[in-house]
Amino acid sequence: MKAIVAVLLSIALFACGGGGGDSGSSAGSPSSTISVSRSEAVIGQLIQFDGSGSSDDGTIVDYTWDFGDGSGANGINVSKSYASEGNYTVRLTVLDNDNLSSTSSTVIQVTNDAASALTILSSESAGIPPLDVNFQAISTASDLTNVQVTWDFGDGNSSTSLGSEAVSHIYNEEGVFMVRASRDFEGQEQVAETRVLVLDGKTYPVSGTVTTAVNTVVDSDVNDIGNEYFTNNSYADAQPLPPIATVSGYLASHATGEAKDRFVNEPDERDVYRVDLQANQRLFLEIADWETSGNDFDLRLINADTMFEVSSSLGINKTELLSVDQTGSYYVVVEAYTAFNSGPYRGNYTLRLIGQSSAVLPESKHFSTQQDFVTKQMVVMHQTGRAASLSTQDLGLTQTQSSANMSLYQSNDQQAVALNSSAGDGLGAQFSDEYAAKRSTLLEIKRLHYQLGGVEQSVSPNYLYQPFALSNDPLVSRQWHYEQINLDNAWQLMQNSTLNDVVVAVIDTGIFQNHPDLRNQLTSDGYDFISDASNALDGDGIDANPEDPGDLTSPGGGSSWHGTHVAGTVAAQTDNSLGVAGVAPNTKIMNLRTLGRYGGSTWDISQAILYAAGLSNASNRVPSQTADVINMSLGGSGYDSAFDSVTQQAIASGVIVVAAAGNESTSQFSYPAAFANVIGVSAVDAAKDLTSYSNYGSYIDVAAPGGDGSADLNGDGYGDGVYSTYVAENGSSNSASYQYLNGTSMAAPHVAGVIGLMRQLNSELTTDDVLNLLAQGEITDDIGSDGFDQLYGYGLINAEKAVRSQLDTDQPDRSALSLSTNQVSLSFIEDSAEVSVELIGSVSLSVNSVQSNASWLTVSPQNVDANGVGDYLLSVNRNGLSDGNYGASVVFSVSNGSELNLGVSMNVSNVQAGDSGLVYVLLSDPETGSTYYEQSVNMNNGEFSFSFAEVLSGEYELTVGSDHDNDYRICDEGELCGAYPVRNDVTPILVTEETSGLSLSVEPITTEDLTNQVLNYKLLKQ
Repeated sequence: MKAIVAVLLSIALFACGGGGGDSGSSAGSPSSTISVSRSEAVIGQLIQFDGSGSSDDGTIVDYTWDFGDGSGANGINVSKSYASEGNYTVRLTVLDNDNLSSTSSTVIQVTNDAASALTILSSESAGIPPLDVNFQAISTASDLTNVQVTWDFGDGNSSTSLGSEAVSHIYNEEGVFMVRASRDFEGQEQVAETRVLVLDGKTYPVSGTVTTAVNTVVDSDVNDIGNEYFTNNSYADAQPLPPIATVSGYLASHATGEAKDRFVNEPDERDVYRVDLQANQRLFLEIADWETSGNDFDLRLINADTMFEVSSSLGINKTELLSVDQTGSYYVVVEAYTAFNSGPYRGNYTLRLIGQSSAVLPESKHFSTQQDFVTKQMVVMHQTGRAASLSTQDLGLTQTQSSANMSLYQSNDQQAVALNSSAGDGLGAQFSDEYAAKRSTLLEIKRLHYQLGGVEQSVSPNYLYQPFALSNDPLVSRQWHYEQINLDNAWQLMQNSTLNDVVVAVIDTGIFQNHPDLRNQLTSDGYDFISDASNALDGDGIDANPEDPGDLTSPGGGSSWHGTHVAGTVAAQTDNSLGVAGVAPNTKIMNLRTLGRYGGSTWDISQAILYAAGLSNASNRVPSQTADVINMSLGGSGYDSAFDSVTQQAIASGVIVVAAAGNESTSQFSYPAAFANVIGVSAVDAAKDLTSYSNYGSYIDVAAPGGDGSADLNGDGYGDGVYSTYVAENGSSNSASYQYLNGTSMAAPHVAGVIGLMRQLNSELTTDDVLNLLAQGEITDDIGSDGFDQLYGYGLINAEKAVRSQLDTDQPDRSALSLSTNQVSLSFIEDSAEVSVELIGSVSLSVNSVQSNASWLTVSPQNVDANGVGDYLLSVNRNGLSDGNYGASVVFSVSNGSELNLGVSMNVSNVQAGDSGLVYVLLSDPETGSTYYEQSVNMNNGEFSFSFAEVLSGEYELTVGSDHDNDYRICDEGELCGAYPVRNDVTPILVTEETSGLSLSVEPITTEDLTNQVLNYKLLKQ
């Protein structure tokens, strides 16, 4: 993520001095003597302690150090840094072979010196040799007058300057050079670094491949004249679709009048698609840029056999939604509303055909003929807009009921006939009488909406309501990642258990604290530890307000809202009939803000860790309840001893620390995840495979869902990112929203939340306990090589096993069989899958029988023991099955009378998405966004291959997108969009040689995607 910390923003290195201490001994006893590298130090400065001067008439067998801050060590030579200022008495106790001991002590004075920040200004950051660069060292924290600054230019040359005077250096060879400026400040070496990129001025080929999510389809008649054109405006020209698909399209109710456009002289009022659908599938239309354009597109479903229109969604908002009542062949029509002198409506849309087995019910404020309402009636609010002054004569309706704020109106039969006739359907579809009455009612409401000035809530159907149970957390169905870790089973196990109060500290960008899914989950003592006001963006340094004001780190000037997303995964409120759920909803979140516009420093993060652990820190306060768990979805590649020392202090105090592995797809260590005793978390996708971006290596302890937005393995019409709380940026104001993101930053809070559940059941749970349980496979599913491996550590976190491991501490005889997953979804290209039955607990249980309710599904044991515990293969046979989606259930009967239920869904399709669409591949300036190279590429075999023959050496952002509306900008809402390596974590590529094999993905941009980015680059094609 962009918010991953760059450790350090200003790196401080320290020189060493000498020191010593007093000793105490007695005859026959050993003599303890301490030598130190310095007796005065600043916070974070490493001090060397030496006990080699100790002596004995025999042999000293043990050296024990007490550093005076609650920490200690063993050994002759040890090192230590302090995280807080103060005077610390350090004691060395030596023990000899006669079991006699001696103790000596010395005092270390630690101060907080803020005058350490150096910054380098440079006249050039890149160029070709000979490159003449002027450098200047400045400090906002201290006066550099008459201070000598030593320069290392990174190419073997060095120089000195006095104070802030400029120093010049010429680079004659190409390369990447780290420039280092240092000065001595009261014995402390202060350092700043910057990078100079010296290029050879040559050009090199750059090539790669862009993939799309399976069954992504582009409307065949978009406005971009570069796209291949096929009309799809009638039944005869209907564009075929597979039964599960995501369509990226464009409509224009009127000719654009723009000479550059395909539809300069004629409209593109409708797009017609032909598809075989299964009962209970859903069609979800999202109108791009509705908030600013007011575009009004409708969704219709026509039975291809009878030619009767069976349903339509004719709302006045951003989305339209329909469900398929019967399996069959259909025409799906997306149409611009053209009646009542409305429009012009021109723009992009996204249409999702969602599988019948998907539990996702998209949120939509729409008016549909499938809803239950009184025909020919409509409710008008008086207080809104023109409705307050219009009479019944103005409205052309009969008023039947009225109150102070609203009235009920009735239309007549003649009006209904006229509306159905005037609005027509443009395709000759037929209507039943009942359907026609509902359709005309919605069209009347739409007419009134525009007559009343287009005020959203001024008119609505007179709905009929039936009693039903409210569904809590309506968006939790999008959180596929919870099913992957068996979270629901974990919650079920915890029912009726006595839970401890648990606090999870989220050290991140801060949190949008008024989010309705988070505001009741926060402790009252969160803190902002960003000490640099320019980094904090809230006008000051550290303070007691950890609200995230935005970090401005997203392309286009938006913010990441990283901490809000992470916090929602940990502990978003549950059972509040709103939004999403958190992994550990009964825990509290301690909001600790450390990451700002430029990332976070070791100092800031260290102070937050100390605060969370209840240890002395820069705020001069501690929380009312210390954190049980710390989540750090941040990191950097350089080892930092001060950061490590503080982390170990927190762990020693009883806090369990979880950290993200990093998104660089490398085995290079990333910290803090690679620190000893920190739970390092890699990321898997919906198929439980390591994601393309996740780091890996020997420091990985466990894997968790991190998401892959380029795939849609569960068939819900959305990329498989991690779905959580987020923030919508609305100009000068922000509001709560929800968003899919990918990254190890999203994986770590799953683990932090699961450990929070464990701590709720066992307040004595320690880091060692968790590490031991991981090593024993007690709280994971082994998804890689047997035992530990460098991709997944000890496996995928399993919340059910984790909870059961703590319940078993009190109830060791509690046993059960458990499935590795409760739902298997097979796409049309998959024929089999494996599931595992595992024994949880010590009491033997067996599988008595396995039954499937579908003839096309076979379940066979593969690697099971005598009790039927082990692996089972699910195999499907599609022979003779028509296109569509199929669902089945498998029941495992257990010897204790219980049952394990497995849902299996499968897709059959002989219709492929086909090659459709064109994208623009851009190489742009990472700083300014200016496009230097551009190439348009057509899809071939489901992917786009690009190749730039001559790219000038340098650093570039690689972005890809379509331009359906032909506004000469890519990545508008509704258009295909992607960036390297992933869209929400753009990393520049450095071209200094031939660069090939680059791989990235594109998918349609939705409103949620637009909340904070936009990779909205201007094209050169004009």
